[in-house]
Amino acid sequence: MGEVEMVQIVELIDEVINDIENETLIANVKSKVKSLCKSFPIYRELHE
Repeated sequence: MGEVEMVQIVELIDEVINDIENETLIANVKSKVKSLCKSFPIYRELHE
C-alpha cells in the first residue's frame, strides 16, 4: 500500500465517523475495504 491507498483509507474512515449511524454507508465502506484489501494480500501464496 502506498500514499494513494492511505488517502482512500482516511476518506473511508472519515465517511463512517461522520455518519456512524448509517448502516447502508457502513456496509458500502466495508465492501470498499474488502476490495482494497484483496489488492494487497498479506500471504499471496494463500490466494493462488
